[in-house]
Amino acid sequence: MSQQNDTSNQNGAFDSLVPVAMIVAMAKNRVIGVDGKLPWYLPEDLKFFKRMTQAKPLVMGRKTYASIGKPLPNRLNVVVTRNAEFSHEGVRVCHDLPAALELADQHATIEAAEEIMVMGAEKFTARHYPLPSGCTLRKWK
Repeated sequence: MSQQNDTSNQNGAFDSLVPVAMIVAMAKNRVIGVDGKLPWYLPEDLKFFKRMTQAKPLVMGRKTYASIGKPLPNRLNVVVTRNAEFSHEGVRVCHDLPAALELADQHATIEAAEEIMVMGAEKFTARHYPLPSGCTLRKWK
């Protein structure tokens, strides 16, 4: 009998029924945020992000959520944090990425979402980058 749980493979990565993708916007110098904010304001970028994540579960780190300041509408917002005290109206909280992906996968399966989106600041995405099956990358000068 396997000692792995049903939500992880031999590498500890999450096995999802629904594809998992990562969405990242970065400058040519690989910067994705400055002082908890995007280093640019491009309305077309925000429209692209909305279009790509609409009606899909969205998994993010706590600092990314704090930079947004509110749950994004028309999608499940899952915040990953080690902080056991963290809670916020309109978001679901998980304390590790596999649990967050399992929750997002269940939601995506029920809602027939085409994929789960993972986003976050450098620490969150760098630590978990091998998990997503795809990456949507936008670069700016």
